Amino acid sequence: MSEIKILNRGHEFCAPNKGANHVLPSKNLLHFVHGGSGVFNGQTLSAGQGFVCLHDQASVYAPDPQNPWTYSYIDLAGDGADELMHELVLRSGTFRWPTDTYGERLRKICTIPDQRFGRAEEFRCIGLLYEIAADVLESSNRSVHPGIALRTMNILQSDYQKPLRLSAIAKDMHISVSYLRNCFYNTYGLSPKAYLIRIRMERAEVLLGGNFSISTIADSVGYPDVLAFSRIFRKYHGLSPSAYRRKLNHT
Repeated sequence: MSEIKILNRGHEFCAPNKGANHVLPSKNLLHFVHGGSGVFNGQTLSAGQGFVCLHDQASVYAPDPQNPWTYSYIDLAGDGADELMHELVLRSGTFRWPTDTYGERLRKICTIPDQRFGRAEEFRCIGLLYEIAADVLESSNRSVHPGIALRTMNILQSDYQKPLRLSAIAKDMHISVSYLRNCFYNTYGLSPKAYLIRIRMERAEVLLGGNFSISTIADSVGYPDVLAFSRIFRKYHGLSPSAYRRKLNHT
């Protein structure tokens, strides 16, 4: 299991005259807004919303002077923290969370004195974060953004010859892999992986009508391993690439 380390946590009632925080953190700074309002990277947020200052990315946040926010915060590090953040946050770096369900538990765990915050409390805190993330994902998966699906489709169509990874595409959009996959499937009726295979196999069909070697065709449609290409081609067409070529030559 990927590691998550809690480096700091707390609960803050921001003063009206508290200035803006300009950060370029070396860790993930996770904030849950309980009340009031404020601005994160130009977006106005209020109770039931949250934001993440991702590590090595510049962010700015500040309370509303007329109605300063109250938030719980948790600073996280580790590979598991990166995975959790990319599952939790939207492209904007924000998310919605069920305050009625988790608000009091989160406030309590973030205000335990440091001398009493041992490994058991750390595990409870990490478990609570996963509970919240699961609810956020379930909620986000019920809403589909067709623009994300279209952008993904365009990437698959233009870069099918490259060793594409869905996780890298999702990370570039600052969304979770599961949300990207859900948007794509609900828009086009098949998974991004299935769509990519279809594009590659259709292109391979065309190239097999020429004089290119099987290894050259495999590499040109995104499979540097010719055996992997042949296996997927046979599964898709019911014939090996060589048999498919012979069939084309006899028609």
